[in-house]
Amino acid sequence: MFLNKIIAFWLFMGLLSLNQSYAGAFPGNNFLGKKVPNTRFVYTHISIPFACRSLIIDSMTAWNNVGANISMTWGGYADYNSWNQSIGQSTPTSNNTANMSVEMGGVNNINAVAEAPYLFSTSTTTLQNGGKIKNIRDSDIVLNVNKSSNFWCSNSPPPSGKFDIKTALMHEMGHTWGLDHDNVNLPALMQPVLGYFLAPTAKDISRMKYLHP
Repeated sequence: MFLNKIIAFWLFMGLLSLNQSYAGAFPGNNFLGKKVPNTRFVYTHISIPFACRSLIIDSMTAWNNVGANISMTWGGYADYNSWNQSIGQSTPTSNNTANMSVEMGGVNNINAVAEAPYLFSTSTTTLQNGGKIKNIRDSDIVLNVNKSSNFWCSNSPPPSGKFDIKTALMHEMGHTWGLDHDNVNLPALMQPVLGYFLAPTAKDISRMKYLHP
């Protein structure tokens, strides 16, 4: 009886996965929206620690090379905030909606290494399976200033207790282009728990190319 329930459960999960895979290249294709337009200048705020700055370009390059219809170009350094942290969290403002910035600040989830706050447009995009998804008008990346002492800004595995910032940046860039967390295809750059990745995985790439063909 118990064995039959287990078999039935996994048969159901298999059918569920087939249904999900119809919506995209892999099960777990959860999307926040679709960022439009598909080209962005990325600015580095001067508050970013010097050792971490080159990793922003490395992270941009990693996503630019996956073959999806997205393009990020480094725009230089900035001394303004595109997101207001005066109340201790990321609050969208009206400026810099055409570009993307990476900066230090307060985040909504105090335990997060970084967040990618975004604003929706009033327009939508029709996906390949016929479903509609909201367009993202603006999104930026905020690194948690309260975690900065634990940042690991190197192209090597982080020691215990440190957060790999390149992985965090690539992960948040995935969010800015519309990818939500992937709870199915593990391990993956877009998994909910931050790991260590040198580049997006094949599963991450397939999801991005589905969203931005």
